[in-house]
Amino acid sequence: MGLILTGVSLPQIAVTTFFVNFRHLFYGLSFPLHRVRSLAGRLYGVHALTDEAYALLASRPAGTLSGVQVVTTEALCQAYWVMGVAAGALVGNLLSFDTNFLGFALTALFVTLAVDAYKQNRQWGIGIAAFGCAIAGVLFAREQMLVVALGLFTVLILANAWFRLRRAK
Repeated sequence: MGLILTGVSLPQIAVTTFFVNFRHLFYGLSFPLHRVRSLAGRLYGVHALTDEAYALLASRPAGTLSGVQVVTTEALCQAYWVMGVAAGALVGNLLSFDTNFLGFALTALFVTLAVDAYKQNRQWGIGIAAFGCAIAGVLFAREQMLVVALGLFTVLILANAWFRLRRAK
């Protein structure tokens, strides 16, 4: 809605939405959805995947989660997202002061998730590549920084996977 209200074109919204949500492709590769046995649970689990659920569940050792734990964690994460957004919208409408300073919260969340992911994998290359893509986005397309950075990062990740597959043969 924010993009529509600021007058961003529909093709730009589509590309931005694609790249922002493209991370779910990578999430799905390591997410323990195979632990969920029921079709209804799997269908819900695919659509309820959030960054927080991924961070909580994907880092657990293989075989330590039941399907019920996976679906319950996802349901709780989704519930707090919905309740948090609803409460935030209600409280935000009641506040009479500028709340723009709260914008750091989502950035802080992603920094925390990135630090946790690094602690699990200890790979500097991914973080350096992401930072480099962000810098390239700012330098070459300040107004479209996110689209450029995510697109470039996606190309780098796919190229890395392709080279690894070729080396493994």
